[in-house]
Amino acid sequence: MIYFVLIGSSIFTYFISLAKIPEQLIGFLGGVNLPPSGIIVLMLAAYLVLGAVFDELAAMIVTLPFALPIIVYFGYDPVWWAIINVIIVELGLVIPPIGLVILIINAMRPDIPLRDLYRSIVPFVVADLAVLALLTAFPSLALWLPAILRG
Repeated sequence: MIYFVLIGSSIFTYFISLAKIPEQLIGFLGGVNLPPSGIIVLMLAAYLVLGAVFDELAAMIVTLPFALPIIVYFGYDPVWWAIINVIIVELGLVIPPIGLVILIINAMRPDIPLRDLYRSIVPFVVADLAVLALLTAFPSLALWLPAILRG
């Protein structure tokens, strides 16, 4: 299954780059009157929806040809975006209304009502949203350890 996603996304990425869609998207976003932080917030909202609907690997690999050129164009660090991307897609997996992870837990433990599972995940979602807001507002929080490891 993972190989099918990887092979399909490689073919998709090749055709996307061949059609120069990322360049056209950057040209469009350059003309929009939104600051770079507004573009990031829109991308985070889109990834939250994608994380709720798709598998995390599929959501990240399929959208990478679109997202990475935008991130680099606006001057953000790709390592920072990778950290943000993992957090937002994983958050999409637990956030209601779909919450695939919650549905899997409910299938494993049908004795726990779905309402209780959703209620119990709220503090963790709030904490993850706070972490995401901090890392988005202050990218150096996410980049201090990679900076130390780079030397």
